[in-house]
Amino acid sequence: MTPTRILHPAGAITLAKYSPTQLAKYAESLQRRNTESIGFLSRTALQTYARRGNIMPCTLNGDLVAFSLFYDGTTPNRPRVDPYDLRIYQHCVQYDARLLYVATRLLNNILDHALRNDFHRIRLWCRDTLPANDFWRTCGFTLEGTRLGGHKRQAVQNLWVLKLVDNPAESKCVNETGFVYVPED
Repeated sequence: MTPTRILHPAGAITLAKYSPTQLAKYAESLQRRNTESIGFLSRTALQTYARRGNIMPCTLNGDLVAFSLFYDGTTPNRPRVDPYDLRIYQHCVQYDARLLYVATRLLNNILDHALRNDFHRIRLWCRDTLPANDFWRTCGFTLEGTRLGGHKRQAVQNLWVLKLVDNPAESKCVNETGFVYVPED
């Protein structure tokens, strides 16, 4: 099974190249403006993710308007922590750029990254009270559980999972580590 890419209109939504320092600063500023929606990560953690290439930025008409912070197990000199799951930790769009397909564009690029790198699933936790839960459902993610999250708030969080491979054993494309890649036709 190859997930269907989520459509977005052609236009000025683009991925952009920024330095790790620029990405970390932008992610920190957007994180501070959205404290009720996304979890806190320290500046040091953001810089580490940015250096590893795990912050994906998105621009709209030349302005940086969103980022997705994900973990794909890319820790130098170590095997993947979870060889099958790509985890999205933060997927955040500036308030004034919402409903413009920016989040969808970012998700499509994360999906491409996951498929190119042999992941079976994309997983994320989303606070139960956020409208973003509808976004994840609409994009084909399945609600697979809940937990109490956050050290202070203890808010209910939903576990959303997008399966990229139905049955890994039946796949035609298995690499030397046994991970499955299902290319688009």
